[in-house]
Amino acid sequence: MLADEPGLAVQHLDQAVEGTSEELARDRALWLSTTATAQVLTGDLDEARHNAEDALEILRGDLKSGRVTEVLTQFCETLRTRNAGDAAEFEERLMASTRGDGFAPA
Repeated sequence: MLADEPGLAVQHLDQAVEGTSEELARDRALWLSTTATAQVLTGDLDEARHNAEDALEILRGDLKSGRVTEVLTQFCETLRTRNAGDAAEFEERLMASTRGDGFAPA
């Protein structure tokens, strides 16, 4: 659904983010990361970067999640097709945030 209908996916993912309490940090970070990827596909790069940054901020906290790191890495790959510079910059911050926890992207 994400690649075929990213606009519809964003609507559903926004609802998931809004419905996820801050106590469920991993779930919230996953929804934000997936939303960011869908927003890149719709061309809404500003919102995509904003949501990815929010997910990264959660990851910088006490959360250690290989799955969130994986989804944020996928976000970088998708963003690279639209803006290679922003993708490289975000990926560098992602790598710095996950270095040493065993979840650094390859």
